[in-house]
Formats: sequence, C-alpha cells, structure tokens
Amino acid sequence: MKIYEKQEARVFEIKESENRKNTYRANISTYEGKGQDDKNKYSSWNAYFVGDAYKKAKSLKDKDKIILTMAKIENSYNKEKEKLYI
Repeated sequence: MKIYEKQEARVFEIKESENRKNTYRANISTYEGKGQDDKNKYSSWNAYFVGDAYKKAKSLKDKDKIILTMAKIENSYNKEKEKLYI
C-alpha cells in the first residue's frame, strides 16, 4: 500500500480482536487513483489498530473515514494452506 503523509481510508466491519490484546481489527479501503479504463481504483486491507490507534478506534463506526499517518504492512504465511497474506 502506498502510504502518503495523509492517506485517506474508509473503515468497515470494525471489532475488538479476540486473539490480540488491546487491538481492534477492521477492513479498510484506500483510493489508489484511476485505472487503465479511467475508473476509480480501490484497495482493501485487513487492518489492526494498536497502541494510540487502539484507543482512537474504540469510537469508529462502519464507513467512517480515517487519515493514515503511519502504517506498517506485514506478510503472514499459512503453512497448511500454502498461502501468503498481506
């Protein structure tokens, strides 16, 4: 994901994580620009809100717009499924 100084994103399906302490999990959608067919292009991401973001995420609702100022992208590999997730 391209993270600019102020990347806008929409939040969907936010809920407190059952597996991680002090963490909210959500799907976020970011605008990536125009595609080759001149239509808007979006990307969807699994997001975890931790630290200061955890406290702020408590008040988020479905379809809220947020500004990303710092984000880290992680890959995780599922051995059983032999699948890589971002």
